Amino acid sequence: MTEKPEALTGDFAADFTALRRDVAHLAETIGDLVRDRTGAAGIRVSEAVGEAGEKIARGTACARNGIRQARGEVEDRIERNPWASVLIALAVGASIGLVSGPRR
Repeated sequence: MTEKPEALTGDFAADFTALRRDVAHLAETIGDLVRDRTGAAGIRVSEAVGEAGEKIARGTACARNGIRQARGEVEDRIERNPWASVLIALAVGASIGLVSGPRR
């Protein structure tokens, strides 16, 4: 049952070399896994950003069209009723003047 110290040292060195090789392989495997997960997450984030950009572009186009339509309607009403438009503008201006108070 007594082993020679040289044999124990050789076994220890071999075990240590195997352990070092296993740790290196484990580190490589973890690195590959992290790269794969990071790449997949990056793709998902990129897709989400693209979809958000498309939604923003559609919303902007809808808002722009709504503003154009509203502006056209206002211009049509002004052309049909110019005096009413002048009176409305005068009333709005007077209201703002009254609310802002006297100047010092």
